[in-house]
Amino acid sequence: MGGEVVTGRKGRIVFDLTVNGQPCHAGHSEFPKPSAIVEIAHKITALEALNDPEVGTSLNIGLIEGGVGPNTVAANATARCETRFVNRDDEKPIWEAISKIAAESTLDGTTGSVEIVTSRPPMETDETILGLYAEVEKAAKEINTEVRPVFRGGGSDANTVAQAGIPVLDGMGPSGAKYHTPDEYMLADCMVKQALLTAISTVNAFEKYSNNGPRKTRSSFSIPKYRKSVSSLFRKPGKATLLFYCLNFCRELFRCRRWLR
Repeated sequence: MGGEVVTGRKGRIVFDLTVNGQPCHAGHSEFPKPSAIVEIAHKITALEALNDPEVGTSLNIGLIEGGVGPNTVAANATARCETRFVNRDDEKPIWEAISKIAAESTLDGTTGSVEIVTSRPPMETDETILGLYAEVEKAAKEINTEVRPVFRGGGSDANTVAQAGIPVLDGMGPSGAKYHTPDEYMLADCMVKQALLTAISTVNAFEKYSNNGPRKTRSSFSIPKYRKSVSSLFRKPGKATLLFYCLNFCRELFRCRRWLR
């Protein structure tokens, strides 16, 4: 745990699965019942079967709603779902499979459909992203720490930025574990280090990608001498302001770390 820099992420489609059935009194229903809830249960089982850990395709049913009461065969049911995929080539096959499951009914008298709620393209690791990662590696050496590139199944705004061909990285915040659970936590002791890493990486990236290229007069940065470094950098507008605020953020985190443990 710790030292991970996200250089790739899965793409994501969030969609609603809607099933319509035939309402009637539960005590006088024909069999099999044209229940939207029973039909959506069949579809959910089929959707879950699309999970393929070897390929990296995942599908999850996150929320289900339907029916009006125990004495009535459900007229409708919905499920909020998502699928994730490693690259663009995987997107079309998984969506076609989802659409087929939605359209085919197990129970007579029921129908189904899917509608995309939101989506993000995958953040595919390429030379543009790795070029920016190299600047983070340089920054890590300056503060005597280690980093490593990782791929994550979660999505972020970096997915969209990467599609535009812009160098982007993710996961520069504090380390932690047990995400999306009651026991989720982060490690307070790593916050200062991660803030410093982000600050120096930002300066490195500014030098690499700015129109004027690297500054020949850049001061070397070290933690004990950061005040002197900031003072010398104030002759360089933009870069100085950025580093100054990042370092002050680090200082405040260090001062309040006893409350963060």
